[in-house]
Formats: sequence, structure tokens, C-alpha cells
Amino acid sequence: VDFRYEWGSDVVINLVCYRRLGHNEQDDPSITLPLRSQAIAAQPRVADSYAARLVADGDVTGVRDNRAKTRICSQSFIS
Repeated sequence: VDFRYEWGSDVVINLVCYRRLGHNEQDDPSITLPLRSQAIAAQPRVADSYAARLVADGDVTGVRDNRAKTRICSQSFIS
């Protein structure tokens, strides 16, 4: 509502999601969709990208291990 009031138009977000490891424990998407699975595997994980962005922006000094990365990412989404 705030965006529409300020800019006088609606906004559309085209969000594309995927499941890196398939739909469940028994699903192996590399068998049914091998090219897409290769493309997904080549993408960095969201937590890695987010942690790198926080370091680049100077919000944190560095992320040394997965526990710290998980804590930073979860705290950022909560606040």
C-alpha cells in the first residue's frame, strides 16, 4: 500500500524458486531433470551469497563457519 501510494502504481515480484535436493528424501531430480539439476548445483547457496553480501557491505567482519553463517542469516530475517 505504501509503495502504491508513493509511486502511483502496483508492483509485481516475479519470484522463481527451486528445491535443490528434490521434493523429498526419495526424489533425485538429477535423474528426471539432469540439465536443470546441473544448473542448480552450479548456483551458490543462498546463505553463502547472503553472508558474502553482508561482508561486502561491511555489516559483519567475516563469516568463518556454518554456525556463524546460520546465526547471522536467521537473525537478519527475524529482525
